[in-house]
Amino acid sequence: MATEREVDKPIIRECKNWLEWAISVLGVADADILNLTTVLGTSTTTSLVGMIGAKTCREVDVPMRRQCQDAMVIAKNLGVLTDTNVAAADTKNGMRTLFNNVDASLSATARDNYSAPFPIGHPQALS
Repeated sequence: MATEREVDKPIIRECKNWLEWAISVLGVADADILNLTTVLGTSTTTSLVGMIGAKTCREVDVPMRRQCQDAMVIAKNLGVLTDTNVAAADTKNGMRTLFNNVDASLSATARDNYSAPFPIGHPQALS
């Protein structure tokens, strides 16, 4: 499990918001998560990043989809997501729990932030 550093909590929360965005906008479902075995990779069925990249979306959402993929890589780099824990997650709530395990103020069963996420490192949406 990741080291819980107070300084990392805002970015961890933002990464979880991107996961929620993928669930609500891209339609990531339990069935998509069930077969995941890695965080990184190009496989659309076994890689979290590959699966998100393969989800269809409106053209205007393509940059957001890429940002979502980047957020999952950041979560991996922070130790929140690992190949082992993503493979064991199996459901949307299982993925939420991975973030909750690092930051107990996050919910493992519900969305924490109902607004659209912002680009990583930006306090507000870019216009």
